[in-house]
Amino acid sequence: MNTKEIHDWLLSNVESLSEERGISKPRAFAAWLLSFVHEIDDDQAIAATDTLVVSGGGDGGLDGFYLEDDELTFHIWQCKWTDDPNKKFDKKCGIELIEALRVLLDPAQAEKAGAKFSSVANELRNAISRRYDVSLNLGIPTQLPNKSIEAIKSRLKALNEEHGNVFSISIYDANSLHTLDRDRNPDAQTLQGQTVEFELANNELMALEGHDGLPHGWQAFVSNMLAVSLGRQLRKYGSRIFSLNVRYALSRRTKRVDRIHKTLTDEEASPFFWFYNNGITILADRCEVVRRTDDSLLLAAENPQIVNGCQTVSSFEYQLGRFSDDVSVLVRVIVPPSGPEGKDQARLISENTNTQSPVSARDLRTNDPIHQDIAARMNRQSPPWFYEIKRGQWDKNATENRREYGDRRIDMERLAQTFLMQYSPADALTKKKAIFEDQSLYEFVFRGGRSAADYLFPEICRRFFENLWHKSRHEEIRDLCGEHMSDDVISSLLTAKGQVVSHSVALTSKLFEVEGMWSETSASKAFKILSSPTSSLAPWMMTLGKGLCNFYESVLKESEKEGKDISLKKHFERSEKKSFNELWKEINAGANLWLGKQWRSKVIEQIAEGGPEDV
Repeated sequence: MNTKEIHDWLLSNVESLSEERGISKPRAFAAWLLSFVHEIDDDQAIAATDTLVVSGGGDGGLDGFYLEDDELTFHIWQCKWTDDPNKKFDKKCGIELIEALRVLLDPAQAEKAGAKFSSVANELRNAISRRYDVSLNLGIPTQLPNKSIEAIKSRLKALNEEHGNVFSISIYDANSLHTLDRDRNPDAQTLQGQTVEFELANNELMALEGHDGLPHGWQAFVSNMLAVSLGRQLRKYGSRIFSLNVRYALSRRTKRVDRIHKTLTDEEASPFFWFYNNGITILADRCEVVRRTDDSLLLAAENPQIVNGCQTVSSFEYQLGRFSDDVSVLVRVIVPPSGPEGKDQARLISENTNTQSPVSARDLRTNDPIHQDIAARMNRQSPPWFYEIKRGQWDKNATENRREYGDRRIDMERLAQTFLMQYSPADALTKKKAIFEDQSLYEFVFRGGRSAADYLFPEICRRFFENLWHKSRHEEIRDLCGEHMSDDVISSLLTAKGQVVSHSVALTSKLFEVEGMWSETSASKAFKILSSPTSSLAPWMMTLGKGLCNFYESVLKESEKEGKDISLKKHFERSEKKSFNELWKEINAGANLWLGKQWRSKVIEQIAEGGPEDV
C-alpha cells in the first residue's frame, strides 16, 4: 500500500468511529489508536482519551493513557490527526509528549495543569510504585522524519538521566500502523527459496515417507522443537512465516494467548507446556535433518509456513527471554510433493488444521440440553426466532434462515449478556466471559423453565436503544427526550454507549417490574406488550432521557467537587449497581413531579399504544 492508500485506511476507521460516537476526528483518531494498538473495545478507548484540558486550554501533550496490567506497562499517548496524507509532522509533537510526562511526574505541576491531568498523574505514580514500565506512545497518520525521531529520543534520554529511570517511546506512524495490521493479518508473501533452521529439544525424531503409510511423494518430520528457536525465527522473519495460514492473525495482545503466556513464564507450569499444547503444524517445500558438530540435530526447512499454532509461536516470540530455554513443543513438518496436486493438498491441510475454533468456555457449554430447549421455545414464537447455539450454525443455511427468520436471530453469547443486563448492567459488559466460566452465574442465566419471552424482552429493548444512540440521530434523540438533551450531553453519553444501552435495558425491566409485568421468573406480560405491532419504547425516552441527563449532571458535579476527572464510562461501571440505583432514583423523583405517582402505569400505557407521553 502506498502512503495515500494507508491514509485512506486510517481515515475510514477514524470517520466511522467519529460518526458512530459523535466525537471529533482528532479524538476519534486517538481512541482508534488505543483500541487498535492495545486491542480494547471502543468504549474503553474513548474513556481513556477523554479530553485532558489543562489550565489555559489545550491537552498539554496528553491525549490518553492506558494501564496494561498483563504486561505491567503504563502507556501515555499523544496523537496528532490530519486529513492531509502529505502533511509532515516534526519533533514538536514528540517533545510535547515528553514534556507532558515531565509534568505528570511532578505532583505540584500536575495539579496546576488541572484536575484531569492530576488524576492521570496519580494513576502514573501508583503504577510506578508497583514497578510498572512507562511507555510513551506517539501516533500520527502520516510520517515522521528520522531527524525528528532522533531529536525526540535525545530529549527522552535526557529525561531518563534526570529521573534515573528508563522510559521508552514507541512511534506509530502510517507505515508502522500498516505493518502492525499486516503482521496481524499476514499477506501472501512467503519465504520462497529461503531455508530456516529450527533447533530440536533432543535427537528423537521421526522421519516418515510413502512406505511409512504416507501418500506417495509426501514426507513428514515429527519432533520436539525448542520454543525459543521458534520464537527467534518468528522475530527474524515476521509474518512471512504465517502467510499460508488461513485463520489465525499474528496478535500479541489478545486475551486468547494469556494462558499460553502464563504457562510459559511460570516456573512450575512451564515444564508441562508440552502436555498442555496441541502442537505446531508447518508446511515446507523441502526439509532435511542437519547434524551439528556437537551431535545435536536441526531441521532445515525451505519456505516454512506455520499453518497451525500461530498463536503459540507468537507467544514464544513475545516472551523471549522470559521463559526457560528447555521448553519444547510437538511439531510436524509436512513436505507435500511439488506440482499442482501437492499445492492443492497443502492448501487443504492449512484449512483443515484450522477449522476448529479455540475451545472457549462458551463453546464447552454448547452441548448442554438447556440450549436445545431454548432453541425450541424460540422457534415456537410467532413469528419464530433463531437461537444460534454453535458458532457458524446460522451460516450453514443462511439464505433459507434469512427468508424464514429475517433479523430475528440471537446467538448464545448475546442472549446471555443481554439477559444479564437486567440484573447487572455494568458487569454484563465488563464480565461477559464470566457468564460461561462462573457456574453459579451460568445456571442463573440459563435456568431451566425460563420462557422465550424472558430472553426476548431484554433483546427487543437492547435493539431499540442500540439503534437510537447514534451520532446521526441527535435530533431524533432530542425529539424523544426533550430539549434538555443537548448536543454536549448526547455526545458525552455516546462515549459510554455500551453502558447507556445496558443500563437503559435494566431500567426498562425495572419499569415493568414495579407494575407487576416483569419479574425474575417471568417477563411474558412485558414481552407481550413490546411484541405488539403498535407498541414502541419511544414514549419511555422522555422519562428515561431526563434521568440520564440528571445522572450526567451529577457526574459533572462530583468531578468538580473531587477536583479530578471522572470518566462517565467508569462511573457507570461502578460495582453493586450503584449507577443503576442512582438513575432509577432520578427517574422516579422527576416523573413523580411531572406525571404524578401513577407515572409508571401511564408510561407503560403509552408504550403499548406507541403514542407520546402526556407531559
